[in-house]
Amino acid sequence: MISKAKCFVAFKNLWASVVKEAHKLSITTGAHAVIVAYFASGIPYVYDSSNFFDTIYKFINDAKAFAVIGGR
Repeated sequence: MISKAKCFVAFKNLWASVVKEAHKLSITTGAHAVIVAYFASGIPYVYDSSNFFDTIYKFINDAKAFAVIGGR
């Protein structure tokens, strides 16, 4: 059985790797990257290449506009 400490270290290492790749994607393409993950204990980890609330607002409004226009 894996200890909680080893599990947390693995999560933190993977999180750092994912955030690094998201940051590179954001820089090279100009895309807005948002990642939300919850550790088993319920602690949230959030990465946002810009302002989290601005990105979520844009995502929701773009999705609504896409649905109204007749997107799939």
